[in-house]
Amino acid sequence: MVVQPDFLKQVVLLVQLAELLAEVHIARPKERLRAYPFELSGGQCQRVLIAMALARAPSVLIADEPTTGLDVVTQKAILGLIDEARVLHGMSTILITHDLAMAGEFCDRIVVMKQGKVVEMADTETLFRAPEHPYTRALLLATPAVTQDLSALRRALEADARD
Repeated sequence: MVVQPDFLKQVVLLVQLAELLAEVHIARPKERLRAYPFELSGGQCQRVLIAMALARAPSVLIADEPTTGLDVVTQKAILGLIDEARVLHGMSTILITHDLAMAGEFCDRIVVMKQGKVVEMADTETLFRAPEHPYTRALLLATPAVTQDLSALRRALEADARD
């Protein structure tokens, strides 16, 4: 029996695709190759999109709102995965987001834009410590923060649980 070159190409491609799905932490990647999007969770769909981007071996990965519609735990996992891929593949990442807290956790530098124009650009620490532009200051003030003192929240939750 003669094996056709096209068949071998397809086998190699399927193996590579399964490896990419495994790299982005998709469980049972060989089985998932045949899955429809509605059979995957939001986080799994996002991982598939990341795998698709990595398939082209980019030098820069542009992630435009990569965590929209995902719960906070899955958001952190997706951003960790993007950062892991950045290191593994030696690429740069541009994260486009409205979430300054998330950008502060994952980005080295932040560019703040208002109405399509750059109003401030700084390393993350400087931007959070001493924002220069009024719009940047307003965005930072509007960013929810978890306080160190959660005792009032605990008391309210305990009181609610007793009722």
